[in-house]
Amino acid sequence: MKTKKPTQLDVAKLAGVSRATVSYIINENAPAPIPQKTQEKVRDAINALGYVPNQQAQHLRKQSTKRICVAFSRLGVPYNDRFIDDFQKIAKSHDYSVIINICKNIEDTKYLLQQLRGGLADGLFIEVAGARQEMLDEIVKEFKTVHLPKIVMGDIDPKRVSADVLRTDPFSASYRAVKYLIQQGHNHIGFVGHFIAEADEYDRFNGYRQAMLEAGLNLDKSIIIGGADTRKTAYHSAEELLNLDNPPTAIFCTADIAALSVIAVAHARGMVVPQELAVIGTGNIPECEYSFPKLTSIGPVNRDISHVAELLISRIEDNDQSPPKTITQEWDLILRDST
Repeated sequence: MKTKKPTQLDVAKLAGVSRATVSYIINENAPAPIPQKTQEKVRDAINALGYVPNQQAQHLRKQSTKRICVAFSRLGVPYNDRFIDDFQKIAKSHDYSVIINICKNIEDTKYLLQQLRGGLADGLFIEVAGARQEMLDEIVKEFKTVHLPKIVMGDIDPKRVSADVLRTDPFSASYRAVKYLIQQGHNHIGFVGHFIAEADEYDRFNGYRQAMLEAGLNLDKSIIIGGADTRKTAYHSAEELLNLDNPPTAIFCTADIAALSVIAVAHARGMVVPQELAVIGTGNIPECEYSFPKLTSIGPVNRDISHVAELLISRIEDNDQSPPKTITQEWDLILRDST
């Protein structure tokens, strides 16, 4: 038999007050001060009955959902997962909940923006880093119809999207990583990455390519390979590279999880890292400190994103109409034992 949920009327009867008094206390909108003793009686009754206010009705009255949407191209990426976890903690401290959305392509993004136009959430954080130019153009066009505070993660002009922008610089960090390998005497450097079919538009590959070309080194297509998406695919890519007649002496990976798989393959073959194979990853995930050897990586020096979440919430709550900002998260080369 279904148990009837307690109502405001039940709370009022138990506390010995009117239903209106209960509503005023819950919604914090009393026309005149309510005695502290009365407030305590109502809250004791709420706790005793296990009454839960109707959040949808509260939000409708306040014209707020108390929700923020956070959208990434995929989950399972340590940086993304850590970002979402930290973002949720800040949102919760302001009494907001977070809706996680995966936007793998422009169709997913358009659908999400349609839902936001319908009142899904009060604000949006969305990653467009790595998106092709044609997709960015579509997103910019769609953004013009979504009138709520937004923060965009990617290399894009804040004025163009009428939103704050969180920007990183993986191109420069990738360039520094490969240049460091060249300075260490490596001239046959492999690349395990994402988006190989669209490499010319991929900042991490472009950093690799520029460092190689500046050093007068040819780009050997046989050692440029995909597979950085998962530990499994990266493992197979590393096997393919190390099976070559002329295998690379160093490998730059566009994900730390890929670099860890490369090290695992090297160990399985009895190779010593970094003496026989130097490895650099991307992301600077916590596992870099606990791998053997510890993994050299490029990534954010400071992982604190509290200021990003706080900015979006302040835009929502204070109706902040000041010009959009660029927030830069610095990336650097963090040297450890794998190089």
